[in-house]
Amino acid sequence: MVGDAAHPYVENITLKDGVGLYGGFAGGETTRDERDWNTNVTILDGGDIEEEAVVTVSSGATITTVLNGFTIRNGTTGIYCLSSSPTITNNTIAANSSRGISCYRSSPTITNNTIAGNGEGISCYTSSPTITNNTIAGNETGIYCYDLSPSITNNIVAFNTM
Repeated sequence: MVGDAAHPYVENITLKDGVGLYGGFAGGETTRDERDWNTNVTILDGGDIEEEAVVTVSSGATITTVLNGFTIRNGTTGIYCLSSSPTITNNTIAANSSRGISCYRSSPTITNNTIAGNGEGISCYTSSPTITNNTIAGNETGIYCYDLSPSITNNIVAFNTM
């Protein structure tokens, strides 16, 4: 999809089972371990267009489905997990109007992310996420879980409205 002049490239990615998507490369690396996602920022931008999500993890995706090392911003939802269990790590998920990460009937592993400036930081319905070592700050709601059994460990949850 092509966006407007302010956002010439608008992302709307669907990850399927077993696919790993990694950001943070400068271009000269020979292994994935050499990348630096803090210095070499790779942006997936929803362009403020009313799409379902910037990244959707498709039904049936397992823990081998990886989203790692991106800035995911300006979507209605940053990451949407539907009946899946992806690994979401080392990302900055910010400025999404509705939710940073939304999970429905899913058990994602959400680790080492910064989730800031979204409507809801993490929103899970009928899900069992593992949420560890994240900074969840400056959202309207930090973590909202309904009808599930999450594992929430060692996160910084601060400066959220609710």
